[in-house]
Amino acid sequence: MAQAAELSNERMALEWRREVLEKSPQSTEDLLALALCALQFNEIAEAEKALRSVPSDQVETASFQAAAARISEAKNNVTEAEQHWKRACELDPNNNSNEMGLAFAQLKSNATASRASGRALLEKLDHPETRAAVTAERALLAELEGGCQVPLGAQGRVANGRVMLDAVVLALDGTDSLRRAASGDASQAEEIGRRLGRELIDAGAARILEMAGRTLSPTARAGEKGAKKA
Repeated sequence: MAQAAELSNERMALEWRREVLEKSPQSTEDLLALALCALQFNEIAEAEKALRSVPSDQVETASFQAAAARISEAKNNVTEAEQHWKRACELDPNNNSNEMGLAFAQLKSNATASRASGRALLEKLDHPETRAAVTAERALLAELEGGCQVPLGAQGRVANGRVMLDAVVLALDGTDSLRRAASGDASQAEEIGRRLGRELIDAGAARILEMAGRTLSPTARAGEKGAKKA
């Protein structure tokens, strides 16, 4: 339940994390979970308290160092955040999320060498096929003004230099749905996503989204209106 609330950005998640911790106050996993949840809701002091309660023999773990890095970032301590991310990467060298955290921390540094290291690390982590698929998905979501609380889904994938994008808009009760797909050269991923988004709007996606309490802006509905006039 706490995870679901965190994904929905509901503060109730914090209460659930506290309740879980009361049952196992020495659990490193639960302490770190509470720390990260507290950070999500800008409760930095509570996050620090949870981190201080982690058993000393668990400090030298990648998960602890990553949580410490996020707290340092919340306090705008870039140097300290970079140090924690570096240690997290040393402790778990195959964790791309920690490497990404380190790269972003280094890019914020005032030191030229750190910024150069951050750029190099991002280049190493870049995966063109994944980037193209995600670019198409995000372009579609942007066209439909969607987010994590809007009943629509998009899945992009890339094969042989082409991006394929599937999308669906659903009524909350499942009584109505609209599905469309598009594909094209991976270099045109953003345009493919936007084009598919406009196609969904022309086909009536706005009506389904309104049933879910989501009203598209006049700009987003411009294509739909044009289709009706035609």
